[in-house]
Amino acid sequence: MRRVHRPTLIQQHRAFALIDQIHDRLARGEVEIVEDRPVFQDPTDGKWYYIDDALEGWVQAWQRIVAWYRLPCDFDPILRLRQRLATDGPFTAEDVAASQGVVDFLRRAYRGMDVYQTRQLVQTTELAIKFQDAGLAERPAA
Repeated sequence: MRRVHRPTLIQQHRAFALIDQIHDRLARGEVEIVEDRPVFQDPTDGKWYYIDDALEGWVQAWQRIVAWYRLPCDFDPILRLRQRLATDGPFTAEDVAASQGVVDFLRRAYRGMDVYQTRQLVQTTELAIKFQDAGLAERPAA
């Protein structure tokens, strides 16, 4: 039987730090805007990213992960928030809290996952997104 390598507390923190930062800033209403779109700065590389694109990529990765682990997860709250951010639509504190609730569910699930398998699934998603961005693959339907 293969040994399962559960994430350490540091790995758990790193896996969710950016999504938590995004939700925290949205909840406080402290969002920077570039080209009429909300952005955040990734502290790991110092670059600015559109929040709606980041949420889309995060959801794609976690959809792949929960499919692998056969976990039920409703991503609608995150996708609704993402859509509102992408279209300059209004969002409420309840929207942010509902989206954070999905993140919290996934954080609890992550504690029981194999970090190496999860990392592989995330890397596969990152590669798929690069192919999509290059026009070599279609984006999944929302």
